[in-house]
Amino acid sequence: SLLVSANATSAVITQITAPGALTLSNDFETNKNNADVTFNSTASLFNASSATGGVTPSGSKGLLDSLANAPIVGTLSSATTAVGMWFGNDDFNLNFDAVLEVFSGATLLGSVSLLSNANDHADQFIGLSSDTAFDSFHISYQRPQAQGLSVYIDDLYLASAAVPEPATLALLGLGL
Repeated sequence: SLLVSANATSAVITQITAPGALTLSNDFETNKNNADVTFNSTASLFNASSATGGVTPSGSKGLLDSLANAPIVGTLSSATTAVGMWFGNDDFNLNFDAVLEVFSGATLLGSVSLLSNANDHADQFIGLSSDTAFDSFHISYQRPQAQGLSVYIDDLYLASAAVPEPATLALLGLGL
């Protein structure tokens, strides 16, 4: 299901259901933060075996925010137009929506949501692309349906860096 927030700007948001053309930014095996993104202080590296029954897209760790009702917040080092990640810790027989929102500064550009499959694995991908660049994102679980569950993500993906067109490269060459 696709949600576009009522207070969003005119950004066109499209839901992404698989990493596809996105580039892996962080698999969370060794570092919480990297050159692409910095996460909120309450998020930490966490063993997948404790949050998702050990089922993840890769490795044995992910990122978890254990504060009830708190999203995982990622602040990007440079604006991008697409983000996605695997999520989990969705406990057996507990259905709720995972919600991914993107912001430009303090302005909400839009959001998407995805119903959890309630299998307690990090095996669902939530992502979005925007026609307006954004500099931060939040992922949260719908409350109160998710009760006190911690938000868990793994394998963060971002839009690939733009590759200059040949004409742009030619102009650059002439300029030099």
